[in-house]
Amino acid sequence: MTYIYDLTNLLRDVRSRYQAEYIDITEREKNELEILDRDYKAGSPTYTAKKQEIRLACDMAIIKAREITGCNVQLRHWQKKTESRLLIYRLILP
Repeated sequence: MTYIYDLTNLLRDVRSRYQAEYIDITEREKNELEILDRDYKAGSPTYTAKKQEIRLACDMAIIKAREITGCNVQLRHWQKKTESRLLIYRLILP
């Protein structure tokens, strides 16, 4: 039962980290688009290129956040498995 409890807590932690990253990234994108709207004329080639650049950077940041949280889950899972194996070996081998 404790394994399920630990896994649930781990998934909650990962979800909250990813949500925090996602909110931060979307706020940054919103701010950069507001600056873009203020400084450039809408519809110009420069405006369109900058807008695509901002959106691409935000999409890449979201993907990176997703990968980082996924790696953290895998690392923690591996760490728990390793700790369990070490505990079993300690019990078996005096």
